[in-house]
Amino acid sequence: MKTRKMNGLTGKVLTSALFAGCIALGAQGTELTTLGDSSAYTLTRVDAKGENTITKFEYDASTGTMNPVYYRMNMKDVEYGTGDYQTVKTVSTPQGDFTVTLNHPSSDLPKTYEDKVSSGIFADSFGLTHDDIKEDNVEIQGIFIDNGQHYIGGALSYVNRAYIGANLIVSNINADFIRNRVGFDCNFGNGGAIATVIADNITGNFIGNNVSEYDTWNDDYIIKGNGGAIAYSDIKTLKGDFIGNASGYGGAIAMSNIKNLTGDFIGNYAHSIAEDTQAFGGAIYLDSASRLNSSSDLSITLTNSSFYLNHATSENGEAKGGAIYMERGEITLNSVDGYTSVIAGNYTESSGVRDDNAIYMQASYSINDYDIWDNGNIIPAFSNREEYIPVLTFNTETSGNIVVSDKITGEASYLASNNEGDVEAYIAAMDERYSSSYDGGSFAGYANKQGYDTIEEYVEATYGRTLERQAATAGYVIETTPTLPTFNITSDGTGGVYLYNDVRGLDVNLNGGNVYLGYDSVLDNNKLTLNGGTLSMVNNATGEMSLNLLEASEETSVSIDVDLTNKTSDKIITSNESTGTVTISTIN
Repeated sequence: MKTRKMNGLTGKVLTSALFAGCIALGAQGTELTTLGDSSAYTLTRVDAKGENTITKFEYDASTGTMNPVYYRMNMKDVEYGTGDYQTVKTVSTPQGDFTVTLNHPSSDLPKTYEDKVSSGIFADSFGLTHDDIKEDNVEIQGIFIDNGQHYIGGALSYVNRAYIGANLIVSNINADFIRNRVGFDCNFGNGGAIATVIADNITGNFIGNNVSEYDTWNDDYIIKGNGGAIAYSDIKTLKGDFIGNASGYGGAIAMSNIKNLTGDFIGNYAHSIAEDTQAFGGAIYLDSASRLNSSSDLSITLTNSSFYLNHATSENGEAKGGAIYMERGEITLNSVDGYTSVIAGNYTESSGVRDDNAIYMQASYSINDYDIWDNGNIIPAFSNREEYIPVLTFNTETSGNIVVSDKITGEASYLASNNEGDVEAYIAAMDERYSSSYDGGSFAGYANKQGYDTIEEYVEATYGRTLERQAATAGYVIETTPTLPTFNITSDGTGGVYLYNDVRGLDVNLNGGNVYLGYDSVLDNNKLTLNGGTLSMVNNATGEMSLNLLEASEETSVSIDVDLTNKTSDKIITSNESTGTVTISTIN
């Protein structure tokens, strides 16, 4: 950072105050991004993929396909404030360096609070908390750069403590958040820029914020925690780009409700180093309900937004969801007004093994290990199991398109509907646990050492429940039909969803619109329900779609390839009994 006095010059004010519309695909040269002039970056079309390039797609009417085109991305230098003094900072991101110029009338950075408006240049400090403004429904304007807190909200939060129980309530935020940090000396922080904030509107870009822990041995910061930019917040409208933010769970956003977000997610990442640690959700992470509203699941709705080059990397453990990881809640991606949303170049890397997975959805359930009193009645613990099914929705309207060139993966939840515990599996696990001669050599031997003749007697005396119930409570259940995460595709009938990579392990529902498959096996191993619209398997090659289950209505049509020379055609094969009618509408 350097500070100098400007010789009679007046700094130009460049903030992210204006939303300048949708993308404009064009020929060689500079292109508008999602947020137009308010975006944090520019794009220049190039002939080939290379360093700092992102892939977009253009529709070719002659072939009916989406074809890749390449753009070099450059971060935009930005300038804030007015005055004769100038502070210049250089900010590095995975997408390149840029400078931030802060103009101010004196050597001190300006900050004002008047008529419920807090404005200024908030830099190299602790940002803003409720202790600074002391009232709700204020408006915040300016820039937050290089601020930090120990526990939550490096730039903006309710308090600077390890406490998430009260919220900073604001009306509008018109500010950029650049290189703010949480976690100077704590084990697990939340929200590198914003945490515990309830806001009506936020307009601004989030660049290079992170949650990290200081490593005294190596004099460096280790990425971890939740939400590199935003965590535990509730926002009605947000317009801004998220670039190069980092944490352990949700490189950009974690555990938050956002009713409408427009902007691009580029180069955000989740990262973990320690043995057997996880990195989930390079851009977005949704797990249990937000502490802002513990009674309901979280949801994020995105409009005309894209995900490029985000990743989740665990050096010695498991990584999932290069762009998005969900265990519960809902994420909806809307593409409208001719815009093409793109999910491309996202990936995971687990212990050195790379996979081009963008979205990972994990169905799950919770178990209460204790009996519960309910109006004088005892409810067994296993009866208090609850499933959580994440829901992803792609929606196209008014000729909008969504193109996905990365994988979408689901993992099922097994919840025994008859509360039946798997006693054999439970005893086998306990046999392994008590295999040493000191412990008795087996579960039965351990029970004998504790003075009981049988395992059943030991379990009843120790846990107050039958062996079968204890097996179920411990998570050993006789598996029933799996419950899959849900992937919905909806549309007003215009535009389309183009899937160019594997979609696996999901309950896929086509509810109108047009879905185009890059190859016939894109949807293999899913449950597929067709409730209207068109599913196109046309790709100039015949092949098979192998489904777990297919349900179709007469309103749905399918387009297929036919090879008359070899007398073959596209096929749909199901491994379970399926129902409905499939109408062949187009033969290629």
